[in-house]
Amino acid sequence: MKLLSPLRFAVGVALTACHSMTEPPRSPLLLAKVDAALTIRTTDLGTLGPGPGFCLFPSSQALDINERGLIVGWSDSGCTRMKGFMWDNGTMTDLGSFGAVAVNNQDQIAGNLLTAPFVTRAVLWQNGMQTDLGTLGGDWSEARTLNERGQVVGSSGTATGATHAFSWQAGMMTDLGTLGGGSSEAVAVNPRGQIVGNSVTATGATHAFLWQSGAMTDLGTLGGDVSEVRAVNERGQMVGSSRTATGETHAFLWQDGAMTDLGTLGGPSSRAHAVNSPGQIAGLSSTPSGEIHVFLWKDGVMTDLGTPEPSRGEFVGDLRLNDGGQIVGTIRTIASLPGGFTYLWQRGAAIKFAGPGAQTVALNNHGEIVGWVIVGAGPVRHATLWTVEPPNNQNEPVAAGAAGVSGSAAGAS
Repeated sequence: MKLLSPLRFAVGVALTACHSMTEPPRSPLLLAKVDAALTIRTTDLGTLGPGPGFCLFPSSQALDINERGLIVGWSDSGCTRMKGFMWDNGTMTDLGSFGAVAVNNQDQIAGNLLTAPFVTRAVLWQNGMQTDLGTLGGDWSEARTLNERGQVVGSSGTATGATHAFSWQAGMMTDLGTLGGGSSEAVAVNPRGQIVGNSVTATGATHAFLWQSGAMTDLGTLGGDVSEVRAVNERGQMVGSSRTATGETHAFLWQDGAMTDLGTLGGPSSRAHAVNSPGQIAGLSSTPSGEIHVFLWKDGVMTDLGTPEPSRGEFVGDLRLNDGGQIVGTIRTIASLPGGFTYLWQRGAAIKFAGPGAQTVALNNHGEIVGWVIVGAGPVRHATLWTVEPPNNQNEPVAAGAAGVSGSAAGAS
């Protein structure tokens, strides 16, 4: 299995539309009642405005949100020039050519600065100042995320041309090495400084790893040759997927030195996408009928949350999970259209709130969800905030069985 590199800022995202002479209509604020007790408020965050030339309708996309509601992402002020933004309490601030990718609860922002075509440098932004994090000897580095201590993790080119995972903290970039192969990447870091990622091994296979206290540990597999980690929580619980001895792919939980097979919903495959502080795990699994369903795993029990699109569509991107057990995700039903319908899973129900041209990318513990929505008839997308009101009872069990669909689309163009 080839190790996949994360997407580069300013490459392969979405270019703006230059085909229309009138701004597509957009509403800055929409309210929708999706059931008797739940309201989802939709806020169009706008863009950084049209740039020079003929590109009249720039796009934007949110990428992360912290607990106080500060949002980061990108917007293009010209047809090909992308710039980072910070959106705070109704105001979008231009961060220049710095492409923000993640924000912590100290309002520190990790991102990447485009230094040449297809070449980036990892950067930490705080208090209006940008710090170049450097490289591991090569000409590029790319930040993936950061923790509450301002520790940034990602990947960098080395002096030999290899790609290695890095950790940056207090002015120093550390090469995390590999599991014996030629490349590695860091994908997440928790508040304790435990870093998880994936590395090529000496045999050429890809294995998940944990890096802590200066040492990289191979998390192993479920009997097959490949594993991939996706997330780690504050307790050091790590989740992902692994090939089994029979060749199937199953979701796993790794904790206290052992990898546990989470099983499936009756089909041959499952994948864990996220784990929250209480230890709930969200992911996707196949069923005996071949459908792909959302699951929530807790204390040894995998609960089937169903699928709101049983006969069509595919999941786009990762599911996101907060500490209250709310899950958000996107299902594409029109192959030619970016994104899809966005759903919130809570209290055993799947609630559609945007689409068909929309996508969720992150949420916080206050029911604030960020992503993007296609506006007008063209490919222009706008960064969007969806706020679930009233806040979900954080102590109320979320899953009681297979989900049904309730409500109507909110914020659809």
